[in-house]
Amino acid sequence: MDSNWLEDLARAATDMAHQPDPEHTLQRIRDHACRFTAADDAGILRTRAGGALTLALANSDAVRSVEELQLAGKAGPGIDLIKSSISLRVDDTRTDPRWPRWGAAAAELGWHSVLSVRLSSRTRALGSVTLYSGRYQAFDDDAVRIAEVFAQYASIALASSVEQEGLHRAIDARHLIGQAQGVLMERYDIDANRAFTVLQRYSQDHNIKLREVAQHILDHRHLPDAEQPTHAMF
Repeated sequence: MDSNWLEDLARAATDMAHQPDPEHTLQRIRDHACRFTAADDAGILRTRAGGALTLALANSDAVRSVEELQLAGKAGPGIDLIKSSISLRVDDTRTDPRWPRWGAAAAELGWHSVLSVRLSSRTRALGSVTLYSGRYQAFDDDAVRIAEVFAQYASIALASSVEQEGLHRAIDARHLIGQAQGVLMERYDIDANRAFTVLQRYSQDHNIKLREVAQHILDHRHLPDAEQPTHAMF
């Protein structure tokens, strides 16, 4: 890893960190990962709440198919490394014994070499980037080390982007709920605390997210399925 590579990595890290949302961040992670390792393409899996893995990015049908095979069979390098935290390399998908069904399908799709690296924060796994090549033995030891270092910077960028998105959503939700409170206060001549109680109680009783109840009130000027709230709500 020479100084030129480190400078390029720094520029890539800055680029990933300045994307407007997680979707754009994931796309830049994919693009830079392919460039640094000379991979032909890449797919990204993300860990959701509860530990479930979902397909976060696949730009081509060939990548989408092989990533979905990992998820359907719950087996493959991009899934297994989430548990082991060790980068996984496949030099020949036709003969690698670890995932015979998945490997055969990957080879059929034209992917003969694979390298998966883990995305993680200090507290949890964020997902995995799986790099694909049509060449055999495409990823040498240097490529593995580069991918692992890159994944650390990519993880920071993704974790930050997800956190920022969560903050924006929370702020938007608070603003939306405040507006809905204002509608209820004006229409039913109640104070802010009582308006929030009405919103919260309706949300709990009907198992509807508070944000969705608030949005309905702003759109229709009344609670869902109720032109007039019942006396019990107050």
